[in-house]
Amino acid sequence: MEFLSERSQLNLKKEQPVLLQGFNQCISNLYHPENNPEGIINLGTAENLVNDDLIIPKLESLDKITPPETKYLPVNGIVKFREKIGEFLTNKAKSDVAITSSEITITNGGSAAFCVLAYLTGDHGDYFMTLRPYYQMINVYMGNYMGLKPVFCDELTVETLLKEYKKATQQGKENYKHCLGQPSQPTGEIFNKDKVLDILNFAKERYLHVIIDEVLFFKCLW
Repeated sequence: MEFLSERSQLNLKKEQPVLLQGFNQCISNLYHPENNPEGIINLGTAENLVNDDLIIPKLESLDKITPPETKYLPVNGIVKFREKIGEFLTNKAKSDVAITSSEITITNGGSAAFCVLAYLTGDHGDYFMTLRPYYQMINVYMGNYMGLKPVFCDELTVETLLKEYKKATQQGKENYKHCLGQPSQPTGEIFNKDKVLDILNFAKERYLHVIIDEVLFFKCLW
């Protein structure tokens, strides 16, 4: 422990979120119908297990890796890959404006995306506002890793946001950004266009960043 940074030692002393505790227990004793029938079935982690018949053949059909692809590449993702992501998002989200590769950055999963966004938009000790109940790992990525502190709202309305914002600023809690899950984790609530616009306008008037987690967005469209 003494060889670790003070930040690491502090995080290790904190109680892990329930989701992470459960995940670690499952990974160490994962259920298998034949090899480990007494193991633990993980009901706390959302994984798409119904499209392996589509994904695996697609991955197997991809071109082999070539030497240029083993070298340093654009840090925000290969251009061709970002172009395809842009086309996919434009099509599936029915966007009136094409989403281009220059507007897309690829990260190695949502965890890395939260860390990058927290690093870019906040300083150690800043605050972020999020709806409760919420995806607990957000506080790990933005809180434990990046030093941001949460402020919670129990209802996603401009009135509630304003109430919590005023209360927090009166307590000296400034420098905000707002995190929103769409659909919300863990309730599954989907916020309509008007409600999202209300949040964006609320943030714009106060110069706040808005981070919208849409990792489950397309599950609502299929």
